[in-house]
Amino acid sequence: MAITEQSLNWDYDGPIMEVTGLEKHFPQSTGIIHQLIGGETSHVKAVDGVDMAIESGETMGLVGESGCGKSTLGEVLIGLQEPTGGSIKFLGTELDSMSDSQRKEFRRNVQMIFQDPYESLNPRFSVEQWIREPLEVHDMDNQDERIYEALERAELTPPENYIGEHPHELSGGERQRVSIARALVLEPKFIVADEPVSMLDVSVRASILNLLRDLVDDLDMGALYISHDLSLIRQMCDRTSVMYLGKVVERGPTEQLIKGPKHPYARALLDAVPVPNPDHNISEPQLEGEPPDPVELPEGCNFRPRCPFAAEECFEEPGLDAFQTADGEHAAACWRVETVDNM
Repeated sequence: MAITEQSLNWDYDGPIMEVTGLEKHFPQSTGIIHQLIGGETSHVKAVDGVDMAIESGETMGLVGESGCGKSTLGEVLIGLQEPTGGSIKFLGTELDSMSDSQRKEFRRNVQMIFQDPYESLNPRFSVEQWIREPLEVHDMDNQDERIYEALERAELTPPENYIGEHPHELSGGERQRVSIARALVLEPKFIVADEPVSMLDVSVRASILNLLRDLVDDLDMGALYISHDLSLIRQMCDRTSVMYLGKVVERGPTEQLIKGPKHPYARALLDAVPVPNPDHNISEPQLEGEPPDPVELPEGCNFRPRCPFAAEECFEEPGLDAFQTADGEHAAACWRVETVDNM
């Protein structure tokens, strides 16, 4: 009698995506002499011990400067890159322990919307070919019906006007909607949106953001929304994690974090958000110097060399439990929260 492989637990009532101590380190190439004398290989710790849990119907924001590791984290979550260490659970099942059939289910149910709609679409494919491809890979039925439904969900209507178009015949906003339709056509349970509007005209950004927010609600998906722009994060996300040099340094309900940031880096990001008011007094940036070498990280808190509030205690690395609200929802990896609050 043939053994039927177990499916993923679709009745699981915990987080749809959960990571613990997640790491992604990239080895750095060294010179031949260094290798001959047995020198150790150095690493860039793009993702360095991240904990995160995302529920169905929730959008988690991930914000930070370019190079902080946020895009790498998104790619590791959906399996585009292998983690160096830590745990990834989807519907409560450890990714490393999934059977072949479970891993195929996982791949169908996690999708990514990339930053650049001009690079993410195959220029030789029509819209129909581009959206049909994942359906064929996963041997899905009713393909024509699914394609038309995905286009309608992405607000490319009527679908017959777009089905035969090629990327060069579409605007940037239409291209990104095609990318969204391709991600939706498999009816995923989790999506990563990596700066999906940063390459688009301001005039179409709001409509794409509203579309993504409505889709997460309507389809009860979990989502990770990656951006460097806190004003967009505020519009999109239920909770937000702030990332600096591979680590999450603050996490909390988005509105609570924006109104009362506890980590000096989160506060500096907020100070940098433009205010559409010519009479608004622009505060001086609170950051000093440049980010440290990602290979030779400083002792203790990574942010210490740039922090205006740094003290002797900051030579000991803080965890996210260094500051927590009573309900545990808002946390920050900072020993100096009281000083930051009083400034």
